[in-house]
Order: sequence, then C-alpha cells, then structure tokens
Amino acid sequence: LRFNRRLLTETLCKYPTTFDAFCELINNAVQAGATQVDITVDYVAEEKVSAIPFTFIEVRDNGCGVHKDDFEKKLLEVATDAKAGGQGIGRFAGLQLGKTLEIESCGKSPLSNGPATRTTVTLRRDLLAAGSNLAEQNIDVDYEEVEKHSTFFRIRVSDLYSENEIK
Repeated sequence: LRFNRRLLTETLCKYPTTFDAFCELINNAVQAGATQVDITVDYVAEEKVSAIPFTFIEVRDNGCGVHKDDFEKKLLEVATDAKAGGQGIGRFAGLQLGKTLEIESCGKSPLSNGPATRTTVTLRRDLLAAGSNLAEQNIDVDYEEVEKHSTFFRIRVSDLYSENEIK
C-alpha cells in the first residue's frame, strides 16, 4: 500500500487554515457526544529559544471513546464510513498542525458484558509521505483492559509546524 503525497495534502490536510483544522478536532468531540472538551497548550520553557512557542496542543473530551475492537476501523482506516455523514478523515486534521499525532481513547466494549479498553497509537506525518509503504511501517497500537473507566478521546499534536512550514 503506497500513499501519494496528494492524499495527505489534498485530502487529509484539506482545511483552508490551521484554525479550521483545529476546529475539526473539537467538532469530532461534539459528534462523539462529549459534554466536556478540554484544550491544553503546553508552552516551550522561557529559557529555550524556539520558532514555535508550544510543545504540543491537546484536545481531550468525555465522548463515547473508541474500544480496541473498533480502533483500527474507526481511527486507523483512512476515509472510514464508521460515522454516518462523516468523511472519515477528521482525526487527521491534526497533521495540518504538527508532524506527530498521539491518540488515546477509552471506550466501552461493543459487547454488553465485555471489558472497556484504553488504547493508544502514535502516527507521524512522514509515514504518509510520498512513496511510504505503510504495510512495511511498524505502527504500534497499545491497549489495556480497564475495569473502572470513563470514556474519553484524546488527541495530542506535537512537533508543531513553524509559520514558515505551514502550507
């Protein structure tokens, strides 16, 4: 499986501005039934010189979350049809803000008596660069079963682009 750079620039990072891409991450929380959305911006230490004032931007919500059994279909499949009326690309909006996405979610089992899981994955934009063979990439998806839980979804965007890198 190979991705052409156009997939990334014309489809996944299609938002007119970085603000629109950021708003898409918040919209995903609303669509997941969240009643609370927390936004965290971590600033670079004052003593460090950096072209970018932030180390990461994070959006966390208390929406329905994604269980490990649904994680690949709902989060790792590009243009998934998992959500009615959706395009299946909203979570990739973060790649318009930075080079690395860390996704963590706690979701209930699709089976009524199954355990809930907390699942994490890190995606890097360079894996979607022209000529990348995703079948050969090692994308680790970690999960653990959890007994007491509150569902949530968190996406952290890091390796943020400087003003000169934003396209």
